[in-house]
Amino acid sequence: MKENKITVSQEIKKHLLTGISWMIPLIVAAGICIALGQVLGGTDVGEKTGTIPWMLNQIGGWGMGLIVPLISAAIAYSIADRPGFAPGLIVGFLCGQIHTGFIGGMLGGFLVGYTILLLKRYIRLPQSMQGLMLASTNHGVAGIKHHYRWAVNDDADW
Repeated sequence: MKENKITVSQEIKKHLLTGISWMIPLIVAAGICIALGQVLGGTDVGEKTGTIPWMLNQIGGWGMGLIVPLISAAIAYSIADRPGFAPGLIVGFLCGQIHTGFIGGMLGGFLVGYTILLLKRYIRLPQSMQGLMLASTNHGVAGIKHHYRWAVNDDADW
């Protein structure tokens, strides 16, 4: 009888495909908004502030800006289930802010997902305190992000 053994490469592929499948609807919706904005307002739609085509173009741009956080969150969710989603979203946002791009978001999602998976596996809390672990993780990631942004801030007034 043959065992169903999943290799590491198959597992990585599964998590990547989950992230990509979550990302596709966002890309389509944002792309449609950008296309409608340019069809209705022309190619110089960015100069016509306050109009509906300009707003559609802006919404599409904001949607495209969510691609990195979403793929990071989806990969973390695929690995660690619900507790991985919010930290993955935060790390994905951080990756977008420091311009690591799509690859950085994917690596961040894997890092967060497996970190949360290890925390879930080795830290046992009573059922009544399970929600606190996720909140603590979110605050830790947000704190690291804040300190990083503070440390690399070029506008700091020393």
